[in-house]
Amino acid sequence: MSNPTTSDSSKRLAVLERRMKLMEQALTAEQKKTAEMQKVIAVYANDLEQTLDIYDKAFGQAAKSYEPIIQRALILSKPTVAGGEKPSSRPVVVDKRGKVLKAGEPGEEQSFMDNVVAIMDDLPKALAAVALIISLFTGGTSIVSLVQSNFAHNQAAEAKAEAGTAKVDAVEAKKDAETARQGAGVALETAGTAQTDAAQAKSDAETAKESSATAVQQSSDAQVEAAAAKQEAETTAQIVDKLADSVMSDQGGP
Repeated sequence: MSNPTTSDSSKRLAVLERRMKLMEQALTAEQKKTAEMQKVIAVYANDLEQTLDIYDKAFGQAAKSYEPIIQRALILSKPTVAGGEKPSSRPVVVDKRGKVLKAGEPGEEQSFMDNVVAIMDDLPKALAAVALIISLFTGGTSIVSLVQSNFAHNQAAEAKAEAGTAKVDAVEAKKDAETARQGAGVALETAGTAQTDAAQAKSDAETAKESSATAVQQSSDAQVEAAAAKQEAETTAQIVDKLADSVMSDQGGP
């Protein structure tokens, strides 16, 4: 004859094991998502590095284009000191390529008008560099890449945090299932002991009933003792069943 407590414990253990498997599957799925997100981040990081390199080259080109204009303008805009030369008579020193040299460096001198013409010649280069930078920003491709990279990074961080939480939950569920299994084992062992005690009590009652045939009074006393022993065994079995149910409920059973 099957014990109800044993059947209930087995069902609850099966439910806990199924839940643990589901949590492990969820953890595996989150880990796969995290790996895919890391690949996406690597792609966006590469795009970002290339974009920053383009910006760096564009700004460098613009700086080189503006440098001669700024140098010439600074020299030509210097105020004359009292009794000093006028800007038109204060030439700029340049090298063979037309680059402005610092004071004291050997080179050819250019007049005021020559420098004005040189500035006008350099302006298209500088404006082209500025147009390149503006096109990079207004094109939106690099800005979108930056935003997408930042978004992907945030998503990956969230996925990693969720995967960590799922892993912790799976570990806790596994611990709970193991604890429940141990508790159920103790309850089953207790129930088995109670069944043995009940069988022994029943055997004692049968023995007392057989021996009561020798004397009516002794038989009556033996029957009373057997009934009391049987009641005590049933009470003990009920207590053990309740204890087993309580143990399974405390361990998180359904």
